[in-house]
Amino acid sequence: PDYHVDLLLFRRILGSVSNATYFKGSVQYDLFDSFGARADILYSIADRPVGYPGNSYHLGVEIDISLMYRNEEEGFYAGLTYGVLFPLGALERHADIYGASATGGFAADAKTAQTFQGRIMVKF
Repeated sequence: PDYHVDLLLFRRILGSVSNATYFKGSVQYDLFDSFGARADILYSIADRPVGYPGNSYHLGVEIDISLMYRNEEEGFYAGLTYGVLFPLGALERHADIYGASATGGFAADAKTAQTFQGRIMVKF
């Protein structure tokens, strides 16, 4: 439960990495000695599609971007993080699977999810 690979899909929507495989790429660049930026992109697929509402292999694509400031001498860290999830077919509820009454007569498309987080840490 304490293994976090992203900000939205596995951490907030699904709760943990289960019945899924993900591919994650990252790039980090320190602009100055104490200021840096990081970008992560994560593509997730279902191991067994029947375990998700859309009965599809494709769970979603998530992009997470972070800006970080750290001062190791003072023991201070601050960061801002933005994440956006573009859900794909496995997270949608199709009327032909769940019936017209469960989805209002049409396919219930999964919506884009976003988060913006700030962190401040002080070592003492």
